[in-house]
Amino acid sequence: GTALYKALERHPKVFDTLWVSLVQAGEMGGQLPKVLKQIGAYISAQEELVGKVITALAYPAVLGTISLGVLAFFIIKIVPVFADIFASFSIKLPPLTAAIIMVSNVLVHHLASLIFVLVSAWFAWSAYVATEVGKVTKWNLIFSVPFFGAFVKNMMVERLLTTLSTLIESGVSILNAIAVLEGVFAVNPIFQRLLKSVKNDVAGGKSISAAFKKTGVLPPLVTEMMFMGEESGKLPDMLVTLSAFYREQIDQFTRRFTAIIDPILVVGIGALVGTIVL
Repeated sequence: GTALYKALERHPKVFDTLWVSLVQAGEMGGQLPKVLKQIGAYISAQEELVGKVITALAYPAVLGTISLGVLAFFIIKIVPVFADIFASFSIKLPPLTAAIIMVSNVLVHHLASLIFVLVSAWFAWSAYVATEVGKVTKWNLIFSVPFFGAFVKNMMVERLLTTLSTLIESGVSILNAIAVLEGVFAVNPIFQRLLKSVKNDVAGGKSISAAFKKTGVLPPLVTEMMFMGEESGKLPDMLVTLSAFYREQIDQFTRRFTAIIDPILVVGIGALVGTIVL
């Protein structure tokens, strides 16, 4: 006799607050089948988006890893042979050649120390980003990366808009929807603080568009279209339109990235290997 959303609450590792809130709204509004379809569509859209991103990054990642492996083998095994030959001639080497030989010596004779330093730095960084300040620093660094940072932010905005539209269309109140979004963006303190600020402002009587605009995090296009949706009484439809727009922006980025990264990697790695050989 327990309500479905109450049963889902008992399994937080499988069903997060988004699931519970949507099912609760569907049960109370008598629209559970519709809500479950919306959940299915939402999950499918998010998985499709993640799949496209992974597909776009898979080939460059494999090519880059193999190239770095070949480069490391060349520096560790081949360069020392030539270094010994150059040393026997007692000649002054060009700065670039001397630098490559120095890197080779570090990798060959101090590899254990280098690995220890890198592992220590990784643990130190992991400990730092586990703090609140560290999380903010990490996401600020990600968002500030040229070309890639804007893409990551667009993904965050798209997820916010898609989730918010799904919640509102399912009958969840604005305040409860924003509270659910706080949980969805728990790993991103920048967006979490944004949502906390928006929730407080909406609870104080501000419109959702004005509350989002005040934060300055979302692009003006988003807040202006939210305002138009509120004025026309079609906020969920406007959010769906915005999320579709950002999904298309992400699709365009992945297509362009896939098209340009291959020649850039080939030329870049070829130039690096050629420089070392010369």
